[in-house]
Amino acid sequence: MSRAAAVDMPRWEWRTFAPLPDARLKDQLGPPVASKASAHEISILCANSKHDVLIRGEVLRLKWRKQVSPRGLELWDLILSAAFPCPSEVVLRLFEAWVLPAPVLDRNTYSKAQFLGEILPQHLDLKPIDIETRSESFRLDGITCELTRLTANHIELESFCIEHEDPALVLQALHHLGLQGRRNTSYPQGLKAALNLPTIALNT
Repeated sequence: MSRAAAVDMPRWEWRTFAPLPDARLKDQLGPPVASKASAHEISILCANSKHDVLIRGEVLRLKWRKQVSPRGLELWDLILSAAFPCPSEVVLRLFEAWVLPAPVLDRNTYSKAQFLGEILPQHLDLKPIDIETRSESFRLDGITCELTRLTANHIELESFCIEHEDPALVLQALHHLGLQGRRNTSYPQGLKAALNLPTIALNT
């Protein structure tokens, strides 16, 4: 893929979509340090892609899954963040990430409505999913943890994520919380599984 310059530090991430008892969060994480009110976003899922494409507000972003550690952590890099209307070059870059044929482009730039209504329908493999999220952030030994309750296509889900630039600290937090036995499931993979959409094996 033709990469743009990284716009954020890559972070190692562990995530579960299994519910966590509130008591565990209160006892081991303490009160949240920040809360986000209900927000709307659109996740664009592709069966053959391991990467994460999301529209939040008027911003389109691509997070690239760069690496998987021997302990199962995933390294994610936010390599593209573009405001609508976005250039056609950004659209082509997304299709390179999805490993899909380039779409027919009739415009130099695309609004969010044009991207959703004209570009995505050209490929049946692409599924835009409307999501409402409510999240709380915690700090555990300097590590960011986030509990998100979300509604995706009317399905209620709960996701808990731990992320940091240092994978050893993520593993330390997992052991602290007693979560080391749970499977690491990325955001796009968790959504695909919950919505019964096709997925691919992501061992590398």
